[in-house]
Amino acid sequence: MSFVSLRFLALLAASLALCFLLPKKVRWIALLAASVIFYAMAGAELLVYLASATLSTFLAGLVIDRLNRRRAAAAADAKAKGLQVTEINTAFTRKKRAAAAAALLLNFGILAALKYLDPFLGAVEYVSRIFGGVDIPRFTLALPLGISFYTFQSASYVIDLLREKYPASRNILKYALFVSYFPQITQGPIGRYDRLSPQFENLPGFNADALRNGIQLAVWGLFKKIVIADRAAVIADNVFAGYDGYGGVIILFGVFVYGIQLYCDFSGGIDMARGISEMFGVELAENFRRPYLATSLADYWRRWHITLGEWMREYVFYSITFSRRFGRFSKKLRTNLGGRAGKVLPTALVTFVVFFLIGLWHGGSSKYIAFGLWNGVIITFSQLMAAPYAAVRARLKISDSSKLLYAFRLLRTLLLVTLGRYFTRADNLSLALGMLSQTFAHPGVSALSASSFLSLGLGGWDMGVLALGSAVVTIAGVYEERNHDLRAAICRARPVLQIAIMLAIILAVVFLGFYRSGYIPSEFIYKAF
Repeated sequence: MSFVSLRFLALLAASLALCFLLPKKVRWIALLAASVIFYAMAGAELLVYLASATLSTFLAGLVIDRLNRRRAAAAADAKAKGLQVTEINTAFTRKKRAAAAAALLLNFGILAALKYLDPFLGAVEYVSRIFGGVDIPRFTLALPLGISFYTFQSASYVIDLLREKYPASRNILKYALFVSYFPQITQGPIGRYDRLSPQFENLPGFNADALRNGIQLAVWGLFKKIVIADRAAVIADNVFAGYDGYGGVIILFGVFVYGIQLYCDFSGGIDMARGISEMFGVELAENFRRPYLATSLADYWRRWHITLGEWMREYVFYSITFSRRFGRFSKKLRTNLGGRAGKVLPTALVTFVVFFLIGLWHGGSSKYIAFGLWNGVIITFSQLMAAPYAAVRARLKISDSSKLLYAFRLLRTLLLVTLGRYFTRADNLSLALGMLSQTFAHPGVSALSASSFLSLGLGGWDMGVLALGSAVVTIAGVYEERNHDLRAAICRARPVLQIAIMLAIILAVVFLGFYRSGYIPSEFIYKAF
């Protein structure tokens, strides 16, 4: 069910009314009911996957929590008797890891089968044909709504319990709300149990400020999606569908516009999710922090899909780098290589692994793997070259505060990000490489004219709206980048100005979005993940 459908608005209104009317202790039930209804409307038969993830991680959590308490009691008893606790800790740790591994393997196994089995069979079939083999039977499994998001979210709960960060949930229905919370399940942000569960326990009921602020954020997200992203999609679709008919400059422009589409679609959806959640009094994590104002690719990934980056950093990067085996491996590298390479290379290798997994998270096809490798190689290379780069800047007497250096870093990062978009948007890796070749081999500068850009599916009026809307989002981002809170500033303004701003955005959504000529509504891009 889309956030912009009448069915969703009816569900939202009903669940808000229930939350406002019910006693505080049972308000969470209204959210759970809304979450189940929301998911069932997307495909009731797919509820089995959500139920499986919920039940398996809940039970694993109970087992791990029980082992945590037994370990603590046994260790305390051993200390009181003057005995060593190392063997006790080791024995319980093995049992806990076994319980966690069972739940994680089940859920990530289901995710892998649904997302990657078909691409894997395709690769096997391709290799088989090279050697004269037979065709491999192919089948496509239905991908449950938001499976990547709720799998990662429930996995973080299990790992946190393994690390004894908090006690396990004792109420499976309250835990089910954490896994299935409907504003975030389709495209995130990826939540943490210790941040969301206390909020579900203390839903405030009717709060005029929370309702107003939530509506403001949701409407802003709708503006980015309907007015900007859906317009940008027209250009991106045309360029990627027939790139061989365009010169390199037009292709690069189309890919850049796709970047605008992706950002406004994804961040717009997240703004809507956070705004809807805020209406209930539940604050979701920030997932975007002005990524197109990043000054390096690593900085970009700290700002883009923040909760995925945090998940990878906490549960993959740190898990590897703090492991004993990796510690021994790092020591060998430092000993054998010496110098900066010996210090940086171990961390750079783990970074490379993380970005490979991020590419794989997007999908199992070779284009997504290439996308992960593209980012991993550049960021790894940047880490290795940080010291020589700083030395060159010092020799040239270029200050870190130089505006020209800042502008160069912005443009360099934007170009690297845009080149990465060739991989994520093209139908396959071969087409992505073909587009890259066409971009640089045949730029077509001499044939450029205003009509070249107006032949991409949008007329002059819509091009102007797209440019103006993008400028509004950029200006808002620059304002916030300077440590200003735009929403707080609007809330401090006089009521007349607040109403005028909201009315302007709503009118833009209605007349420049829903009711514009030829408008065809589209689903959010990340709903497919």
